[in-house]
Amino acid sequence: MINKKRIKNFSYKPTGVEWEYVNLRNISLLQISIWARGLNNPGFYPPLRFHFGNYIGVGVPSEGNHGIFDRKLMERVLKTMQKDIDCTDNFALKLRKRAEFIYSKITKASRSLNVNLEKLSNKNIIKLYQKFKEAMIFSPVILMPMYAVDGCLDEKYHPVKFLKKKIKKEEMGRVLAILSTTTYKTVAFLERESILKIAIRIRKNKIRSIRALEKSRLDKIIEKHILDFQWMHSEYLSETLEKKIYLEEMIKLSKKYPEEELKKMRANAKKALNDRKKLLDEIDFSQR
Repeated sequence: MINKKRIKNFSYKPTGVEWEYVNLRNISLLQISIWARGLNNPGFYPPLRFHFGNYIGVGVPSEGNHGIFDRKLMERVLKTMQKDIDCTDNFALKLRKRAEFIYSKITKASRSLNVNLEKLSNKNIIKLYQKFKEAMIFSPVILMPMYAVDGCLDEKYHPVKFLKKKIKKEEMGRVLAILSTTTYKTVAFLERESILKIAIRIRKNKIRSIRALEKSRLDKIIEKHILDFQWMHSEYLSETLEKKIYLEEMIKLSKKYPEEELKKMRANAKKALNDRKKLLDEIDFSQR
């Protein structure tokens, strides 16, 4: 039996390495074995150097993978990232361009797996797997954004030091919250937007029951919604929702004026971006 408490208190320290327990992800050891290789690839360079080789994954059946990192190496990586942020002109635009390229490779490789494998030969299945594997190990796509944001908000580095000279202490929390607003629609936003758009169509077509919904033209659209977003529940919430759950939620939303919620959600997102742009213009980070 695996002692979960012992995993979280992991403190093994061989010469030169200080291991530190960091997180738990609902992911198999097979997945982590592919993904972890990407940690040692400089996929986001240029403009951002983010790669390291020391990682331990401990798989726990029905729970997921416990991630254990080299603490000193991670600290060095964060300092290197901050140096790249401080010293690279148009850093955000260059990183965005690079990120879009990397995510497009992964998206393309992932969607290629959406086929009936029973109709493929073993040779073709292996080819699909190899392409997916190559895309996944190209870069540490999951950790990079998380640690990049952490680095930007660290008081030891340039962005926060710069802000302290211009912003009152009591305003710092609000300012950092506005500046960290994502310029993309988050996956959670896209999922909610998608389900609300379907609910609007259900309301427009006056569909009242699950049976009627399954027989309608909207069924294919709902299937696509599930295909696009079901991973959010299985990856982060450790559960796979049955189609019936989605249908019940959509029927329920269709009775609560989904048009108004969608309109309000989009308006709030637009306002958040406008507030961010206005604040950036006022602060002017180009003054180093």
